[in-house]
Amino acid sequence: MKTRKEKLLDGLDPSKLIGAEIGPLHNPLVPRAEGHIIYVDHKSAEELRETYANDSFVKLENIQVDAIWCKHTLQEAVGLYFQARGQTPQSLDYVVASHVIEHVPDLVTWLHEIRSVLTSTGEVRLAVPDKRYTFDYLRRTTQIEDVLVAYLNRARIPNTHCLLDFCLNEVAVNTVAAWQGTLDVTQLKKGHTTAGAMHVARDAMQNGTYHDVHCWVFTPASFAQLFVALAEADLVDFACSAYFEPVQFTNEFIVNLRVNADKAAVLASWRQMAETVRMAEQQAADLAEQNRRQELLALERIKWEAQADVAAQAEAAARHAMEAARHAVRPRVTGIRSALKAIAYAIKS
Repeated sequence: MKTRKEKLLDGLDPSKLIGAEIGPLHNPLVPRAEGHIIYVDHKSAEELRETYANDSFVKLENIQVDAIWCKHTLQEAVGLYFQARGQTPQSLDYVVASHVIEHVPDLVTWLHEIRSVLTSTGEVRLAVPDKRYTFDYLRRTTQIEDVLVAYLNRARIPNTHCLLDFCLNEVAVNTVAAWQGTLDVTQLKKGHTTAGAMHVARDAMQNGTYHDVHCWVFTPASFAQLFVALAEADLVDFACSAYFEPVQFTNEFIVNLRVNADKAAVLASWRQMAETVRMAEQQAADLAEQNRRQELLALERIKWEAQADVAAQAEAAARHAMEAARHAVRPRVTGIRSALKAIAYAIKS
C-alpha cells in the first residue's frame, strides 16, 4: 500500500521539477532538500509564528514562507518570488495543498489562480478532509450553488453563511468511533453558542475580519459531484487523474488533478471518479451488511447454545432431584414391607 506522501506525489519526481506547496506551515510534504519547492501561505513566516505562538503542536522555527498569496494573486506572488532571486518567472510543474481547499473563500477563483501558474501539463495534488470523520460531521456537504455565490461575489473572506454554518455545527468528533459507527450523535458537543456565531459573522460583515473556518464541506462522493457540476459549467480546467479513498481511521481522501484543455475529457474524468466512489461505497455497504448478518448469526448461535446449556442443566437438575427422591422414598417402602410381613405373620399365628 502506498504511503500518504507517495499518493500525493504519485508520478512526480520533485528533484526534477519546480513546484509549490500551499500552506505547509511547519511540516511541508516536500522538504527543500528534495527539490525546487516554493512555500506559499496567506501570511509571512513572522505573522504565522505570531498566530501560532501558543500552539504547542506547531514548531515555530520550522515555518518558512517564500510567497504570500493574499493581496497579490498567486501568479503575482510566485513572480515576486523569482524576481527576488534575480530569476525569470517560470511556470510550475505541480502544486500541493494538504487540507487547504476547504478553507478558501472562493474555490473557483482559487483553482483558476493555481492554473495560471502551472504548465500546460501541470498537476495539482489535494488532501481533502472527509466530513464523516471530522468536526464537520453535522454539516451539510457543499453544493454547486454555494460555490457559485462565492465566485460571483469574488469572496476574499468566508461569507456569512459559511461562518454561521461552521460555528453553529462544528462538533468534537472521535474519528475512530465515526469509522466504527459507534458515534453517539446526541452526545456531540458544539464549539460555539448561537450568540458567539452571530458575533463572528457580524465581525466579518462589518469589519472585513478574516475568520479561518472550513468554508466547504466534502465527502469523496460530494467532491466528485461538485467537480462534475463545475466541469459541466466549464469552470474547471483540471481533470481527475487519480483518487485515493480514505484509509481506515484517518479523516481525509486524496485527489490528484491534471491540467486538461479537453472539456469532454475533464467532465468524463470527474464522472469516472464519481462512479469509482459510488462503487467503493457500495462495496463497503455490502461488506458492512454481510458483517452485520454474520454478527446476527453468531449472536443467534450463542443464544441457541446458551438455551441448550440451560436446558441441559435443567434436565440434569431434574434427574438429580428424581434420584434424590427415590433415595428418600426407599427406606420408607422397606419399612412398610416389613410391617406388612409382621402383620401377616401375626394373623396366621
